[in-house]
Amino acid sequence: MIGVTFHDHLHKKAGDQLTIYSIKTQTTEKIIKRACKPGDINVLLTHIPDDLDLYALDNFSAADKKPPFDVLLGGHSHQHLARIVNGAAYIKAGIAGNYAGVCTLEWDTVKKTIVNKTARQICLEGFTPDPLMVDFINQLKEKYPHQ
Repeated sequence: MIGVTFHDHLHKKAGDQLTIYSIKTQTTEKIIKRACKPGDINVLLTHIPDDLDLYALDNFSAADKKPPFDVLLGGHSHQHLARIVNGAAYIKAGIAGNYAGVCTLEWDTVKKTIVNKTARQICLEGFTPDPLMVDFINQLKEKYPHQ
């Protein structure tokens, strides 16, 4: 799993040093491509605007026009969507726990590759919240009231 956040930057921490790269640079593209290995399930976790997610989906593609990652789980924009873009599942779950994004991957254990993927949203209206999760979120809200 690779994380991209801070609007349009990738953060890479080495010891006490933090290096910041813009998502729209060859350096970021190289880091993501190196981290994504064939035979693995590669997930890009972002907290950046939609246009930058789409930039990664469109511009980090290999010769076969597919991104090096299999799934992009995004945040920041409060949009809720789920679709396949250039072969990658692209999911944003919206805001306030109103939706859950679901990605289903079918894995071929012999070929060690994904043979099918789907992306969808589930509306959580009417679901009973998990009391442990509600308690955990309330604790976080108390600890970080300004967030």
